[in-house]
Amino acid sequence: MANDVVNVADKSKELVQKGESEGLWPQKLSSQDKQQLAYIAAQYGLDPFFGDLTVLGSNAYVTSSGLKRNAHESDDPPVSIQLEAVNMDYNKRHFEYKALLWKESSPDNRPYIEYGEASPQDCNRMISGSDKDLKAMARTRATNRVIR
Repeated sequence: MANDVVNVADKSKELVQKGESEGLWPQKLSSQDKQQLAYIAAQYGLDPFFGDLTVLGSNAYVTSSGLKRNAHESDDPPVSIQLEAVNMDYNKRHFEYKALLWKESSPDNRPYIEYGEASPQDCNRMISGSDKDLKAMARTRATNRVIR
């Protein structure tokens, strides 16, 4: 266990140095943000230079593409993901999707199920412009939640 912590710390230092020496970090990132992204990347097998992580505010987040890549590279990758529209309320502009994820290791071949919803009230103003964008946000949220 202690070796794992040391390995993560060493790997994160290597990632910070690699990013700085090769100019891979975005210029706007602070030194603290770089260290945070590198540590999370080392801990979870993500690549901070491949778009797997991002910083919003001062918090690090795994991106949608990072979740998908990590899931498919895991020891037990998803076999399939299916999306179903659950609630499409065009009058209230509220959209909800259900994501179902099947894995070979799932007991009784039952899927993992998660939901994603979106409405103008819970989305960035730039995203809430059209119903198409809101539906895409709901699908993305459902997919990301089921992969986690």
